[in-house]
Amino acid sequence: TAFQAALRLDGRRHTIASWLPLYHDMGLLATFVLPLALGVPVVCMDPMVWVRSPWLLFDMIERHRATHCWMPNFAFLHLCQTVPPERSWDLGGMEAFVSCSEPCKPVAFDRFVERFGTMGIGPHMLATSYAMAEAVFAVTQSAPGVPVRRLTVDRHALRTAGIAVEVPAGTSAPQADPQADSKVEPENLLSCGTALPGFSIRIVDP
Repeated sequence: TAFQAALRLDGRRHTIASWLPLYHDMGLLATFVLPLALGVPVVCMDPMVWVRSPWLLFDMIERHRATHCWMPNFAFLHLCQTVPPERSWDLGGMEAFVSCSEPCKPVAFDRFVERFGTMGIGPHMLATSYAMAEAVFAVTQSAPGVPVRRLTVDRHALRTAGIAVEVPAGTSAPQADPQADSKVEPENLLSCGTALPGFSIRIVDP
């Protein structure tokens, strides 16, 4: 129910499209147990078929008017690199492509929107989630229908001091910091959203 509330899933309005294997917790929970419990229709394809012909996912989304799809970060890039340039689909009915299971990268979202924007894909359709098998599945979810929040941080400070220091706007390349011996190394991050209803999160290690 927490995940249903976060995504506003409704079996009367929504359909899930998936190629995820059911032996993986993301596939099992997000595209089998969750829709089974909520009465949300699901259309699935074999993951090995998707790897060979990833554009069949778009065929399925268009044919069944799907609204939700969960994918790891690499899948967004795989679709961008392999979908034939002459092919086109109506994907404007999608509400959320949810990225989780791997670190969510801004470059994957940017390329996905650039490649499929003419087919109806926009930044508001791309969502993120932080999933932990130890918590059964998701513990956070970005708000549906809203572009995921981004933050540009100093990679050096993040990796050496364990703190996220926001980089000034317009900084695009490593540059010397006159106040310190280190360099400012910009790195773009995507938010994983907020805690699901009923969950609390505590960071216990730097």
